[in-house]
Amino acid sequence: MQAVREFKLIDNGWVEAIFEAATAELRTVYHPRYVACDQQNATWDSCKLVFEKNSIVIGIVDFTLNDKEALIQGLAVDKAYRRCGVARALIDTCEERARAAGVGILKLSTIKETGNTAIFLRLGFSIYCEKTAERFISFDGRPVCQVELKKLI
Repeated sequence: MQAVREFKLIDNGWVEAIFEAATAELRTVYHPRYVACDQQNATWDSCKLVFEKNSIVIGIVDFTLNDKEALIQGLAVDKAYRRCGVARALIDTCEERARAAGVGILKLSTIKETGNTAIFLRLGFSIYCEKTAERFISFDGRPVCQVELKKLI
């Protein structure tokens, strides 16, 4: 049995392990320049969804929603289950929730050097901005490129 559902506190161990592994992979490419404070506007509603298969959490998405747009802030899939439709199912559920709230656009950003841009393009997103990342830098001190993507839903 597999399904996308709301995050529950009991999922915390799985979610932490998935995000820790995904973050470790990303940190081989880039790292934060500094720890930024969360400047999220209080008018945004936050939601975490998990993808569960056989009672095991194998994917997570963290997204926010206001009256104009939805923003994916984090997406991670257990390495053993990548390329199996988990990310697509999580993103599709974000889209359904955004549409139900009357929102017509889903956004996210990624660092180009990770190679993840191609994944999001295959999932129907389009690039609307590429710029030097202000908050991140490569391990050899070079700038990295932040790619902002959107999907009309």
